[in-house]
Amino acid sequence: MRRRGLLAAVVIGVVAAVGGFFAFADVVRGHAAPDAARPGVLGSAVVGSGDVHVLNTARSFDDVLSDVARERLTAHSLLRDADDVRLALVRGSLRVFVAPGKDPDALCLIVEETVQSSTATDCAPRSILRTGAIYMTKPDSNTGTEDVFAVVSDGVTSVGPTTVTNNVAVIPGFSGRLLTLKSRAGQTSTQDLGPQF
Repeated sequence: MRRRGLLAAVVIGVVAAVGGFFAFADVVRGHAAPDAARPGVLGSAVVGSGDVHVLNTARSFDDVLSDVARERLTAHSLLRDADDVRLALVRGSLRVFVAPGKDPDALCLIVEETVQSSTATDCAPRSILRTGAIYMTKPDSNTGTEDVFAVVSDGVTSVGPTTVTNNVAVIPGFSGRLLTLKSRAGQTSTQDLGPQF
């Protein structure tokens, strides 16, 4: 497993502690943050308030994590309360959840792969969402691309080529390092995913 991060306050080892992502892939984690050395490239514009509306939706039967994921996340004290998890998107065998983290400002992105019964989780300060995303990538060395999973603030309408649904974006087969976030008000901010291979 490889990690990349632009923020010092990164929760270390979350993916390993939760049981890995897909058995056949590395997971690279990272977070956007303003970069004074490269203004205009990374975190250059406020694209959102940091609010995440999907957390305010009514809880439904679909919001339930698998028993294994729930036990691991609870055992490692990553979430404030496992009942606060909200299902944001289903794409094939992937289920993408958002939940408040244990720390008051933390937000967690949780991706379950139901066929392989695996889960990946990344928690980071919600304040990151003002200029970027909390994201995870799953590189594919055979194709030189990566699948990107991101949670963004209210007001962000697209992440790269993908429209945001319930505060999340899933971008399969993304190629490159830079991912542009666009807001409803027209602001843009660029997310540097860092080296993937």
